[in-house]
Amino acid sequence: MAWRICGVLAIGLIQAAFLISTSDAKAANADVERCIHSKTPNDRLRYCSIALRGRPSGEMTDRLLLRRGNALMQLGIFSEAVKDFSRLIVAHPTVAGYVDNRTVALRSLGLFQEALADANRAVHLAPHKAFVYHSRGLVFEDLKQFAAALSDFDQAISLNPNNPGFIVERARIKAEAGRTSEAIEDLSRAIAQDPGNLPALKQRGMTHLALGDPNAAAGDLLAYSRAVPNDPEVATAIATIKPAAGRKPSTP
Repeated sequence: MAWRICGVLAIGLIQAAFLISTSDAKAANADVERCIHSKTPNDRLRYCSIALRGRPSGEMTDRLLLRRGNALMQLGIFSEAVKDFSRLIVAHPTVAGYVDNRTVALRSLGLFQEALADANRAVHLAPHKAFVYHSRGLVFEDLKQFAAALSDFDQAISLNPNNPGFIVERARIKAEAGRTSEAIEDLSRAIAQDPGNLPALKQRGMTHLALGDPNAAAGDLLAYSRAVPNDPEVATAIATIKPAAGRKPSTP
């Protein structure tokens, strides 16, 4: 009789364990879904962290780490983002995208030499991808190595010539390097590709102003301010150039 009672108890314990396991699995799946579908970086950070504590499968762990790392970047928690991207790199050392993500995080921490080492690695892993040259170009810009930065941006643009964002960033570096006329050429090219490119319009206006051409600057900055009326930098620039732009030449 005792063995029957023990057998019943054993079956009951097994059923209870199964129910608990099923409940835990459902909860874990719910946490994963919350992580994947969260709209805000704070929610992504919270739910991805909870989901990762549930020790999901390797492929899902990668997805959660990447999502949490990107959320940490958005929140400005760069040192923790480096840790998540480093875990991904250890698991997948030949994926250039993970190395590139860590490059951006290290740049954000001001660790430019470490970022350059990662950027070089990403270029080695994916020499035919524009994004790796773009990222390394930005690191070279941080290091004030403008010739190297422009070389990388030239390569990025040759690989992806229809990306006006790359052209705008190259123009900024050219302006930093004192090549302002070339910067305006790049900005005009970006605006021709994308007439609604407001950053390019603003930058071209400010560059015209730096070159002492208030009339050209006013045209760009007024067009920009109609779309972005609350930009204090542009408002100040317009206030200073209006008198010069509208002033009639003096007569002898």
